[in-house]
Amino acid sequence: MAEADRITEDSKKLIVGLLNEAMQVEYGVILNYPRILDRIVHMDQVQSQDFADSVERLGRDSFRHATVVAKLIEDLGGEPAWDMVVIDRMIDVESMLVEQLGKEKLMTSVYKEARQIAQKSPAKAKGFFDRLKNIGQEPREEVSRSKVIEILTGLESDEQSHIKRVENALIQMNIKSEN
Repeated sequence: MAEADRITEDSKKLIVGLLNEAMQVEYGVILNYPRILDRIVHMDQVQSQDFADSVERLGRDSFRHATVVAKLIEDLGGEPAWDMVVIDRMIDVESMLVEQLGKEKLMTSVYKEARQIAQKSPAKAKGFFDRLKNIGQEPREEVSRSKVIEILTGLESDEQSHIKRVENALIQMNIKSEN
């Protein structure tokens, strides 16, 4: 890997910290979407299958995001970390979707900030003594700066589409409640 396509250790630590924040939020989102779906299907008896399918997809996407984020944290030399999320008492679906919308917006900004750190952080070429101390050691496979940027850009884009889906779900809820 070219030296210009590496990320500094300080930047890796910052990115890992942000991604661990993301893990915390993603796990909360993962836990809430099935609850929202259950409420839609069984309790509120919303009859739109498209609406239910959209909420189910949001939950699946969040699970995929958590998996991608955990792998990226490990690839950057970090350890994925999160605490058990306290699940709020069930409220109406509309309020839960508004809460999820806030989380999706937060995730967009976290991934954007992590991407910006990666973009500003090309590692400097290793010096002679740095290379000497690594002689005879197995080279560690390192994720490239461009790959980190690509992953974070994809996550940010996904979150932006999640925002639109949640906003559309809220619009559908308002339409349903007006009838």
